[in-house]
Amino acid sequence: MNDIKKNKFPSHTLLSVVVASTVSLMPLTVFSSEIAQSDVTHYAPSDVGPDDAVIIVDDWEPPVDPKPDQVKHPYPQQHNFQKLTKPSQHQQDVLNQQVKSYFEQWQKSYIKASNGNTPGGGYYVAMKGTGGDGNEITTSEAHGYGMLILVLMADATNSTQDKFDGMYNMYDKHRSKGNSHLMSWVIDESESPNKDSNSATDGDLDIAYALLLADKQWGSTGKVNYLKEAKRIIQQGILKSNLNSQSKRLMLGDWDTNQWSTRSSDWMIGHLRAFYQATKDDAWNQAVDTIFKVSTQIQQNHSQSTGLMPDFIVGESAKPAPPDFLEGETDDDFSWNACRFPLRIAVDAVHHNQDASRALLKPIIQWITNATDSNPSSIMAGYTLDGTPLVGYSSMAFTAPMIAAAAAMGDTQYQSFVNKGWDIMRKTKDSYYSDTINLLAMLFISGNWWTPTEANQQQPEQPVFTEDFENVSSKPLNLKLSEEVNIKSDCGNNHGKCLRISYHPNEQGSPRITSRYSLPPAKAYTLNYDVLFEPGFEFVKGGKLPGLGPVQHVTGCKTGHTEGWSARLMWAREGQLRSYYYPQDRQQRCGESTMAESFQFTPGKWYSISLYVNVGENNNNQQGKIEVYINGKKLIENSPIMLRGSQSSNSEINQLLFNTFFGGSDQSWAPSKTVYSRFDNFSIHKGKYIPSAK
Repeated sequence: MNDIKKNKFPSHTLLSVVVASTVSLMPLTVFSSEIAQSDVTHYAPSDVGPDDAVIIVDDWEPPVDPKPDQVKHPYPQQHNFQKLTKPSQHQQDVLNQQVKSYFEQWQKSYIKASNGNTPGGGYYVAMKGTGGDGNEITTSEAHGYGMLILVLMADATNSTQDKFDGMYNMYDKHRSKGNSHLMSWVIDESESPNKDSNSATDGDLDIAYALLLADKQWGSTGKVNYLKEAKRIIQQGILKSNLNSQSKRLMLGDWDTNQWSTRSSDWMIGHLRAFYQATKDDAWNQAVDTIFKVSTQIQQNHSQSTGLMPDFIVGESAKPAPPDFLEGETDDDFSWNACRFPLRIAVDAVHHNQDASRALLKPIIQWITNATDSNPSSIMAGYTLDGTPLVGYSSMAFTAPMIAAAAAMGDTQYQSFVNKGWDIMRKTKDSYYSDTINLLAMLFISGNWWTPTEANQQQPEQPVFTEDFENVSSKPLNLKLSEEVNIKSDCGNNHGKCLRISYHPNEQGSPRITSRYSLPPAKAYTLNYDVLFEPGFEFVKGGKLPGLGPVQHVTGCKTGHTEGWSARLMWAREGQLRSYYYPQDRQQRCGESTMAESFQFTPGKWYSISLYVNVGENNNNQQGKIEVYINGKKLIENSPIMLRGSQSSNSEINQLLFNTFFGGSDQSWAPSKTVYSRFDNFSIHKGKYIPSAK
């Protein structure tokens, strides 16, 4: 070989030294003024002879090493979410290291590279799928888990983005045969696209959610536009093929045509809230409401003693699917699908501070701690809905979600249960399914699972009005202080000062306590406030609660006009809740009304009320809407309704209507004695803003 003289070359110049032979050009070494690069393009000029050394000079830009600030939420994030009970026997840095160690072992065991048959290659989570033919290397369920874990575990050195992008490519090259925006639920070991299949909803949801996280973690200006791809999957894939447009239930996949069939492990409420934030499509809020409704029906009618969910649910009136409905004889039990339900609901409870989700978890945690004598090692891998164990062994697929649910309750009585559970979790390694669910639960419990909405750090618009009565004027809410209207100190449950209303019985029910507070005109507002009916409160036939209206509102059974309407609330018999509104086309002599199902006010308890009013979406007066939420959960929707018959600004929302009284118009509405209510924390935001459902 002839000697090679190394000359100075510009930065980023690729120098390939090859030895020519009669057969081919073979790389001898490769070097650069800055980096090494082994991916060499081979070619042989015609004047190169045998055993000649040749320097091939090529312009080449090396990949830029990621800077720490390119990872916007590097692991560990260690959030201290409100009402998240973390293990108390370990410091936070120890929890972080325990999660990291578990992740490193998990990644080594389950993250595998493509065999090269997938164009562009990539990575996947190695597993066998239930219902597969035994030749699969992964499923979309596993793929979603993997993408979610990798984006959450991205540290300051950006050690996981390449694998995340590789997993995205495997999704991209193995699309569903049904809806091509979704992923084939299985990838064959050959990686042939001819063996791709239809989708599975759980994988679709996790993949889209992981892409939303990736947008917040790395931004969307690189090789993959994460946000664009997430929105495409959400709206063109999941919305069109996985969420039934009539029932608003999440179906089993893009192949499922039964609007009532659904799988409890797919009820990822936190994901759906993130989808709404990304798209502003109210279908996702409706899907959330449907999950709460279906879950409540199952707990009330089929699992009263345990609160457990079955793997699959069918029927307009929700009920467990029969055995062998889809996967096996335990399809009607709390089995290998439903085991994930407590974790999914716990994530929503903590990330969005949702008491409605905690209410779903409460009977489950009460039952499991009683059934196991608060010993997590006694949690079995499956139960009938009445709590009978299906097997005599444990699995982290069941144990870890139960520990996560206990951590989400924010209740110190479960601290020991969480502590013992954590130490079992961090020490247990088994197989793909249990290890992966376990790792997700560890990320959650340690505060290292964050949310796209939190990362976005978008606060709602500043409220146009607030009143918490702490520094109150002489006329709060334009009400004159009197015997019936006064400010009370120490109103309990962290409320400080509040407004106390006295209702004296009279011939109309009680004296009318009303005021109006002017607002900048807007087509949509949300009125938020807290209310408590004091112990001994008599609801009688009903009474009025505050609402919203235009400049010239219509109430009191008066004749309407094109600019006149109102939207208020009512308490009703036995503490029931009603919307109460005066639309343009009202059929009643007075207002129209809708009762909230399965809800009653309990005296002595604070409630957070949100009243969202829109006088007409897209400037269409016939598309008006009223929504009523209690503690972040939607209980009433009136839509479409026609509140106004004008496009004038005077017919928009212009006023807070503070109305509260018994009545009615005669003594039959009156309580038998003076009773009291309390109000606090008034705020009014433009558009929809439900504080506990952010």
